[in-house]
Amino acid sequence: MTGGIEEELRFHLESRVRDLMDTGLCRDAAVAQAERELGDRSAIRLTCDQITRSAVRDQGRRRYLIGWQQDLRYASRTLLRSPGFTVAALATLALGVGLTTAVFAVLHGIILNPLPYPASESLHQLYAVNPAKNQQRSPLSAADFFALREGVAPDTHVGGYMNWPVSLTGVAEPERLDGALASADLFTTLGVAPIEGRTFIAEEEQPGHDVAVISERLAARLGLTGHATGASIQLGTQPVTVVGVMPHGFEFPQATTDVWIPLALRPADRDNHESRWLHTIVRIDGAAASRVEDRIQTVMARLATAFPPSNGGWSARTVPLRQVVVGDSRPTLTVLSLAILCVMLVTVVNLVTLVMGRLHRRRAELAMHEALGAGLWRLSRQLGAEALILAAVGGGLGLLLATSLVGAFRNLAPASIPRAADVAVSAWPIAFASTAAAIILLVMTIVPLWRTQRSNAEALRAGGRGGPARGLGVSRILIVAQAGLAALLVVTAGLLAQAFIRLANVELGFKPDHVLTLRISLPRSRTPESQRAYFAEVLDRVGALPGISGAGASNDLPLAGNSMSVPIFVDGIDRAAGDPDVRAALRVITPGYLETVASPIRGRAFATSDGATSAPVAIVNESLARRHWPERDAIGMRIRTSEDKTWRTVVGVVRNVHHDGLAVEEGPALYLPHAQKAEAWMTWMSLAIRTIDDPLTQAGAVRAAIAGIDRNQAVSNVQTLEQIVNASLALPRLAASVATAVSAIALLLAAFGIGAVLSRLVAARKPEFGVRLALGADPAKLIWMPVFESLCLVTAGGVIGLLVAAGSGRLLSALLYDVSAYDLPTFAGTLAVLAITAALAAIGPARAVARVDPITILRG
Repeated sequence: MTGGIEEELRFHLESRVRDLMDTGLCRDAAVAQAERELGDRSAIRLTCDQITRSAVRDQGRRRYLIGWQQDLRYASRTLLRSPGFTVAALATLALGVGLTTAVFAVLHGIILNPLPYPASESLHQLYAVNPAKNQQRSPLSAADFFALREGVAPDTHVGGYMNWPVSLTGVAEPERLDGALASADLFTTLGVAPIEGRTFIAEEEQPGHDVAVISERLAARLGLTGHATGASIQLGTQPVTVVGVMPHGFEFPQATTDVWIPLALRPADRDNHESRWLHTIVRIDGAAASRVEDRIQTVMARLATAFPPSNGGWSARTVPLRQVVVGDSRPTLTVLSLAILCVMLVTVVNLVTLVMGRLHRRRAELAMHEALGAGLWRLSRQLGAEALILAAVGGGLGLLLATSLVGAFRNLAPASIPRAADVAVSAWPIAFASTAAAIILLVMTIVPLWRTQRSNAEALRAGGRGGPARGLGVSRILIVAQAGLAALLVVTAGLLAQAFIRLANVELGFKPDHVLTLRISLPRSRTPESQRAYFAEVLDRVGALPGISGAGASNDLPLAGNSMSVPIFVDGIDRAAGDPDVRAALRVITPGYLETVASPIRGRAFATSDGATSAPVAIVNESLARRHWPERDAIGMRIRTSEDKTWRTVVGVVRNVHHDGLAVEEGPALYLPHAQKAEAWMTWMSLAIRTIDDPLTQAGAVRAAIAGIDRNQAVSNVQTLEQIVNASLALPRLAASVATAVSAIALLLAAFGIGAVLSRLVAARKPEFGVRLALGADPAKLIWMPVFESLCLVTAGGVIGLLVAAGSGRLLSALLYDVSAYDLPTFAGTLAVLAITAALAAIGPARAVARVDPITILRG
């Protein structure tokens, strides 16, 4: 190339010299003038080289793109000529990519996606800890909170809060709102500013400031958008002034919280170290983490020394807020993500099996290409074009499937799964789907090509007539791998399904059918006497409605998870009040409640005669009776709480009722009559109303009866007891359903893969079968050969999968109820399901053996 440029330069130089000599210059002067006009030859040569190289690159790029266009067109025609393979591959890809992307979207939205607060990784929940009392995640007392806030200031922000429902009154229809008590620095700790007005100031932590911050959602509903600051709304009987509006998307501490009111405590409550009820958020930057932790522990140690009765043995620990938000759903999501990873592996193995089977039939074609000069790169590009089309179309279909599955998840997700509204097929899930499709593309190209390269020459010599069953060892290994992964998924689904069935049939301790429930929270200004009178009147009016067969009220409905534990004393047992073994869940109920929920009782239930001035009585559950009177009848025994002045006589023993979840065994519980235990702070009660027909049809009449007493009294949480039970089953139902669907898809994919490999085996051994038949072999025995081989391979894979399942039993045990992670019937049933799948997958290849004609085979 350089020589050509030099020749061009000499030609142009000589031509210019002649032109100058024609003007009368001598040759030397003409040469010098031409050299000056031509300029730097090195620069000219460099420029020409760059132009030439650019042209060569452009030409190569065009040839490369044209080559890919040709390969893609050829690949499209090839795939269209094999509709069975194409449909199977696309369906497998769509299922694999769609399921894995949908689950990744769920994991990203719930676990991986940062919380909607600035620098949310610095936010931690602060808990009080007392190992001696088995308290690992207790809230702080108000006094401890204020001491800690002062102890870590000013470097660290600490915010306190508590869920505090309020009644919105002064409107056409009173409404119960989810609200929260909030310290002045809660919003600063979270790092979220209001879109209008301000949040609370330090002075508003003292009683007497009737102010509130509301959500943007509530401001819009009240018609206060843009001018809410300074507006007055009525909460219960108290008018309050709105001082700020929080932005859309601010959902703390609940997604439905609409009102925040100041944490304004009386001096007695502010200095109380005993009652632990205040939740605490602390912002800890990474650089200051160790210093802040030291300050927190120093403050707790100082409190333990200063207040031994209340703070002795108590310390504190922090947990990342995101971990707290995810909560109990993390084990379920972890198991489901591992299950989907298995599906992804099954998808890859299945696709490799399909592609290898197809390339086995194309061995002669590929060998001919290689013989005509196609190198490894050229063959890779040709096969890669087919894989690229499959990956692009299958990945697109998978994204559509993932979008549908995510939409269904958002609609069906139980309330126990946090942040379900944040789940979406966003940029990260799309990137995950693209990466998964790219990985599948590489595997579909490289692995089959590597295997077929080794047999192309043999295929060419055989003239495309097939050959011995060589090179099928890897295919057999793939069957074993598919069977192992399918076994792992099937046994997981079986265990989760058993756990769900046993949870659904657990002894509840009550009958949930035909029971309507709702919650009433009275204003804090109500005295205990007015509370008793109000709820008694409500129950009288509701119980007199047509279609109502019974009504009662309790401070804590079954499965509500709101158990309040109190210290108790048992007559004749001398123990310290702080002993954790002498505590019981407190249930305050009205007469008729146990009868309404049909909770079996031995002895008698509370009656209207058990009033404030009558003899103190109590009912205990079976757990408390067994613990404190294991060899005696609890009825007639005496018991009291730490707040009681006199002993209470036990008049009944009630069946254990699940309150903290179906999978949580009920501990000791003490039932007290509402008329003898109404407290100034206990302003709420939940009504249980047994109906003759559908409970929800009575909701309107019940609301009207309550409004007839006080039209400003709001009700909330209107639902049936059956809905509460179903909600407690939602998470295990989701786990069992997803695991069952995933295992079914894995079995289907495995069946496709097994059938494809067995078909290759049969095709490769047709000459052998023909010879055997010609020599008098029993056709029935030959027909059973694919079935037998399928069963052997699948059984081997199933055993490996079950061993892996047994090794991961500890991970599953967190999701199982009354089922062992090593349940032998489930393991045996899994092998049976795999055997049936293997037999069904072998039907097609077995029929192919039956159609072998020995005469045709022997003729070649």
